[in-house]
Amino acid sequence: MKKLFAVAAVFFLSTCKAKQADRIASLPEAPPEIAAGLEALPNTVLLATSKNVKADLKTVDGQVALVSCSSITVSWVQVTYPITVCNPPNFAAVERAVTSQPAGAEATSNTPQKEYKLSAHAQQRFANPFWCRQHSGPWIAEITEVTSCSTGVPPRFDLVILGIGQNVHYSWYGSFNNIPSDIAVIGQPFVRSSSRFPCSHLSNCAN
Repeated sequence: MKKLFAVAAVFFLSTCKAKQADRIASLPEAPPEIAAGLEALPNTVLLATSKNVKADLKTVDGQVALVSCSSITVSWVQVTYPITVCNPPNFAAVERAVTSQPAGAEATSNTPQKEYKLSAHAQQRFANPFWCRQHSGPWIAEITEVTSCSTGVPPRFDLVILGIGQNVHYSWYGSFNNIPSDIAVIGQPFVRSSSRFPCSHLSNCAN
């Protein structure tokens, strides 16, 4: 009986794998612009969207006066942004990772999901195409605002989308409203921490 059960289990698993492989094969190929933005996540077999857009001070107009106090403010905010995750067929561990959020952060996933296959990446062709899913969130993003004592430039903002890989980074100067247009913000930021520091012995900055 045990042997019969084992044979049945093997047959069931092989049938499921074949059906999944057929389903992945029927998907459209991931567009080149999506495939080009994928990078391997460390210590995994996953590929995920990776993007790093650095702040350019040349885009800031006008002069900004020096301040007497510097500051660092860390906030959380909900954003939508297309993130693609690809995994080998039958890799079940990714099932929850795509929509993972940090502890204490809550977001609702109400945007449609797109599916693709990925037959090759970084000059490597896969024996079986990877299964790719693109989702726009909403995700929780952490934004760090830094006001500097010495540079006389606008505050700098650094944003990272939390969750799988934390591979999406943007930075810019000016104000929160200068956030890049390809990131859509939902609601208002929630300030997690804020600190102020004196720029000279004459400054009086209360934390």
